[in-house]
Amino acid sequence: MSNEHNPYRGGIASALAGALNPKRVHGLWFSEKSITLDGYVFEECRFDKCTLHVNNAENVSLLKCFVSEDSRFSFGQSALSAIKLFNCKTPWYYESAPYWVPERDAQGRITLNNNYLSGLAGLLGSTNG
Repeated sequence: MSNEHNPYRGGIASALAGALNPKRVHGLWFSEKSITLDGYVFEECRFDKCTLHVNNAENVSLLKCFVSEDSRFSFGQSALSAIKLFNCKTPWYYESAPYWVPERDAQGRITLNNNYLSGLAGLLGSTNG
């Protein structure tokens, strides 16, 4: 089928593709700003004394960017859960940085309970009574 007769070319499909593509930010210098990184592609940007928010690390792109040492990251539950699971095999974190690992009981079992859907279901269930 040629592109001329393809009903998916242009129109809704094109609008949807445009909406799903991340917004691009190129060559900007941010100083002392609070910036959400999700949904953007930052390329050749600089961040000085900034707070960089990451809600879902899957939607973050930094390409050839400089992040100063006095900038900090703020992680939402989705990104934080992945970090905690990654760190759970390293005993150092449990002793020195317990915020960055899941809870661990005396038997060595971990608990990480950040399931958004369960919380949403509980919230909806409690409002229907």
